Amino acid sequence: MFAHLSLVSKFLLVLAFPATALLVVVGAGLFSMSQGGESGSILVLMAAVVGLLGGAVIGWLALRDLRRSTQAAAMAVQRIADGDLQHPVAASGRDEFGRILAQLENMRARLKVRGDEMVAEAAESLRIRRALNNVAAPVT
Repeated sequence: MFAHLSLVSKFLLVLAFPATALLVVVGAGLFSMSQGGESGSILVLMAAVVGLLGGAVIGWLALRDLRRSTQAAAMAVQRIADGDLQHPVAASGRDEFGRILAQLENMRARLKVRGDEMVAEAAESLRIRRALNNVAAPVT
């Protein structure tokens, strides 16, 4: 849901929603109290509840997003460390973790190409060695 936002943007969103809700309803409550209405204190209390609940929901969603990105990066690093270069790293999102995952995929692909080149070089060396051994053997 928030994968396209940077970590700073997510943090500001968590702070901005409850603060905005609180300011709007507190303003309405103060206006109502200045007009002699009794409902002003109820509006202030409602603002606090709405702000806290909204902030908690947005904070939970942002934290869930962050946890998923962190787990994906950790799993990708572990697979590469274990030598598994066959499975591409799924880079999703445009936030910091999305860029990290994209760079991990770049690293994995380059390591795989280099590993494949080394295997091909080793096979060619073995083929040449066998050919030279056959030439050095006496012909009967």
